[in-house]
Amino acid sequence: MRKIAVAGIAIVALAVASEIGARYAGVIDFPLYEANNRVGYLPLPNQSGSFMRTNDFYTNDLSMGVIDTFENTENDILLVGDSLVWGGNPYKQADKLGPKLQSALDERGVDAKVWPISAGSWAIINEVNWLEDHPVVVSATETMIFILNSEDFDQPSSWRNPLTHPRERPASAIGYLLYKYIFSPAIPAIEADLTVPSRPVGEALAATIANCSCRVQIWLHPMKAELALPSDQTNLEMNFSKIEALLPEGTKVHRIRDIPDWGQKLYRDSIHPTPEGMNILGQAIAASLD
Repeated sequence: MRKIAVAGIAIVALAVASEIGARYAGVIDFPLYEANNRVGYLPLPNQSGSFMRTNDFYTNDLSMGVIDTFENTENDILLVGDSLVWGGNPYKQADKLGPKLQSALDERGVDAKVWPISAGSWAIINEVNWLEDHPVVVSATETMIFILNSEDFDQPSSWRNPLTHPRERPASAIGYLLYKYIFSPAIPAIEADLTVPSRPVGEALAATIANCSCRVQIWLHPMKAELALPSDQTNLEMNFSKIEALLPEGTKVHRIRDIPDWGQKLYRDSIHPTPEGMNILGQAIAASLD
């Protein structure tokens, strides 16, 4: 009995130590989300943390990826996108596109404030719905910039997975790791009351652009594999060609693949740029605003 008791105590001690170690390592210090049937999901406002104690993040009062409370300044740049703007857990805050663009503008002596609004796997309809729900932000904007990839033209994203877009902090860090990486649960079905209705993409984007008394840029971001294809043969260009004629006159379209020295070495995976890639893209956007 004594051996059993000792073994039990050892197991409990090991579990407690593992839990403390996992929490200290920051494995559950990740952004939390809210969910609805308009934008699907959105990082909670006014939160901050440091995933794995290295990759910091924060959001402001409107869930934007900046620490500053939103205000109407003389030169506001609204940067809209999916994970290409949000970045997510693999990036430090300073390595995300919003901060890189802000740094590039500061280096050029441009007095402007970048306000990034985004969430991983957002589609165009998710973005448009957020903009429609925040007319004060749109009216304050002098420049609106969309970062789009081929998947953004699909159906809007709805919340469905607590592992990719958690809405609450796990009670146990070890339990969370086991559940996510060992048991690998199936992705649940989308709840009816959280389903974002589909809308015609071109008409919705065009109406949003027309509703903003600002200059608008669209930056088309290719998948890593798309760089090996002629531009007009990529899903990105084929999807964009279906809506391009609907966009208001004056909408500026830029192709990231045309940035000098842009190439596959600037991707950290199939779609997301490395920190160096984010910096090059930020510099290119800043140069276009001159």
